[in-house]
Amino acid sequence: MTIQNRAGVPKVSTRRRQIARWQQERQRKRVAIVVAAIVLLIIVSIPVVGYTITFVLPPRHVVSSVNGVENTLGDMVEIVKANVAFQTQGGGQPRLSTLPFETLNNLIESELIRQQAPTLGLFVSQKEIDARLRENFYPKIPAGQQPSPDQLEREFRESLNNYLVITQYTSDEYREIVRRSILREKARELVADQVPEVEEHVFVEWIVLDVASQSIQSNADTIRQRLADGTEFAVLAQQYSVDNKFADNSGTVGWLPRQAFPELEEDIFSLEQNTLSAPLLSSAGYYLVRVKEGPETRTVNDKMKEAIKTSVFNQFLLDLRRSNDVEVDFGSDHYSWLVRKVTESLPPQPQGQQ
Repeated sequence: MTIQNRAGVPKVSTRRRQIARWQQERQRKRVAIVVAAIVLLIIVSIPVVGYTITFVLPPRHVVSSVNGVENTLGDMVEIVKANVAFQTQGGGQPRLSTLPFETLNNLIESELIRQQAPTLGLFVSQKEIDARLRENFYPKIPAGQQPSPDQLEREFRESLNNYLVITQYTSDEYREIVRRSILREKARELVADQVPEVEEHVFVEWIVLDVASQSIQSNADTIRQRLADGTEFAVLAQQYSVDNKFADNSGTVGWLPRQAFPELEEDIFSLEQNTLSAPLLSSAGYYLVRVKEGPETRTVNDKMKEAIKTSVFNQFLLDLRRSNDVEVDFGSDHYSWLVRKVTESLPPQPQGQQ
């Protein structure tokens, strides 16, 4: 017989409902504990994830790969830091707007040359590296002084060690940098055999406008109008041109051979005499060119031979890139992160110089 309470409800049913409520309450507490644990885990993991995203992942990001040989963003940071530290130590002002891209390009090219060196028959000995170190760091003896060999050797070691301290390179790391630099020079000399002794020339004068200028077309129009009004080309070259390597102060380059400036060659050699070109873009800037004489076949002078060597070598490097598996992944976010890390490493500037 079932025992009932005064209301006629069986006591067993009441107990079951109590047990069910207790189990439900226990389940809710378990869920609450699990949710709280998950929330706590998320809160705790936020700094870890932030640290990983900020400090761990970026340095490991592969910015370039040459036939499977990788360079990371961390590698780039260390090289740029070293260059910036050395430049600032000497009172220079590093250009962080271009230095990271130059560094990445050099990393790719030096690796391409390193991999191709055996095929090209190129090799750098330890003696060559030692000789280059002495060339770079051995003290110059002032006129009238005769320091002892021991003193010169000591000063050489101190100068080299100071450089390593400033750049934070190890001795082995710097020797590898020197080795690759010598390999690059040897590769350039190897392809220089293609430089001709005789080539077709035109006599050129030009004005080179800064590629970073925001008023290229405006300046070009002004120069063209002032020439038409009778202003001497030399006066305009002195006022506007940024070229101080191939042209003199008057803008005169002289006899320019084919192959010296392949980016401009087709336009220059198709110009009519005494006609100013439209702005011609190259990696060095915008060129306003005027041909005075030619074309005629002439002997290539030493200065233009060096220009041809550079253009031939650049084409050699471009061909290497095209014929090898080269991958690059360096975007604006990577650039910004790199510049920030390099800037953070710089010593604070004295007040008034910021």
